[in-house]
Amino acid sequence: MRNYGDEVRLEIDANCPEETVTFLLERFEMTRDRLFLVDGPVNLNRLREIIDLVDRPDLKFAPFKPIVPKQFSRSKDIFEVIKRQDILLHHPFESFSPVVEFIRQAAASPDVLVIKQTLYRTGVDSPIVNALIKAARAGKEVTVVIELRARFDEKDNINLASKLQEAAAHVVYGVVGYKTHAKMCLVLKREDKELRSYVHLGTGNYHPKTAQLYTDYGLFSCDKDLGEDVRRIFMQLTSLGKVSKLHKLLQSPFTLHKAIIEKIEREIQFARQGKSASIIIKVNAVVEEQAIQALYRASQAGVKIKLIVRGICCLKPGIPGVSENIEVRSIIGRFLSTPASMLFRTTAIGKCMPPAPI
Repeated sequence: MRNYGDEVRLEIDANCPEETVTFLLERFEMTRDRLFLVDGPVNLNRLREIIDLVDRPDLKFAPFKPIVPKQFSRSKDIFEVIKRQDILLHHPFESFSPVVEFIRQAAASPDVLVIKQTLYRTGVDSPIVNALIKAARAGKEVTVVIELRARFDEKDNINLASKLQEAAAHVVYGVVGYKTHAKMCLVLKREDKELRSYVHLGTGNYHPKTAQLYTDYGLFSCDKDLGEDVRRIFMQLTSLGKVSKLHKLLQSPFTLHKAIIEKIEREIQFARQGKSASIIIKVNAVVEEQAIQALYRASQAGVKIKLIVRGICCLKPGIPGVSENIEVRSIIGRFLSTPASMLFRTTAIGKCMPPAPI
């Protein structure tokens, strides 16, 4: 809940006396068009308490325990594991604990000189934040990019920034006019008289609790080009420098949109040449006009397209001659399906936007 801000709506029980309704509208300086009379419970969050009050295990989800990938069970040194191969984690089915351990070992290792990380939401008493504070107090160079505009977490993030600054960490708040939504961590470790970059890139927040509820991906790598890309993005975020050319990463809002359109067009060319062509995209929403029209063109060229969309989709699949090669699914289940991923050239609902002719 925000302590300050303009009121936008008043929800109240439909049986509430008129004098009470009038009093509240006047007190909050709201007009009648902002009033919503609710025929039922006003605060649905209270229903969450019911699950703990009723002893009906047959109506509840069975306890779920994520697995720890076998690569991490073979070695206690997480850096040795990442050095052998890139590792992709799929949360919450695979445990978030390797991510926490990655930061913890980086903070404890005498060979780690630098830790740079973005923080969007972390939760109260975060083990990741505690590790960063420990690293800063140990004399490591710790840089944290904190997004103060993380909705509903503004106050917590201000307090988080203060704690990190008190520990001598370098705290910055990103680029003015843009929200820093990237989830990334860069660790520079001294090995055999040289510095090696280890990175973690994810679609989810560095929040151990939400990692148990949201479906997200996380990638560990010590790829040199990937590490250099992450280093350049941190340089941009912390020094307000120009956008650097990246080797492997796409950065929104500078290169991501253009590259997506280009990759869709590439699949169109593959299909027209009789080659295998397919696209799988997992996102929150499909609403951008250029991307939608590009996907329509791809479908008409014969590209097989699968869209996994959590929310609004302004593309209409199954239109003969236009989008019959597009399949749209929305995953609604125990875990919140979050973005984002794209696969091009794999062996692989709402208001609709009309397709443009080819």
